[in-house]
Amino acid sequence: MSGALGQPTADPQTPRARLSAIAAALAESGMGTRITSWAGGDELNAWSPRQHGRHVGEIVIDQEGYLEIRHWGGLAADPAVAAATIAGVLASLARPATAAPADPV
Repeated sequence: MSGALGQPTADPQTPRARLSAIAAALAESGMGTRITSWAGGDELNAWSPRQHGRHVGEIVIDQEGYLEIRHWGGLAADPAVAAATIAGVLASLARPATAAPADPV
């Protein structure tokens, strides 16, 4: 495979390429992103735009599949809605890439 100016493109199945694709999609939605290479591999960090002096959400994903989502939203949401939303997010992340998306909450 080759990209612009004959440069090789990343294999879309490598962890780095998958992290890059996720980073591009998150950046398109308005989040800041950075991929860092460590001795143990690559890690994607993403953050939401600042509101009231801090990022409302932060995400960490590493090349082995570890995913951490942090969200500061207070406890104002209805508990049942919050629980259903969290369960829906976790369920969608557990599905293989070829699975159809679940109905929205």
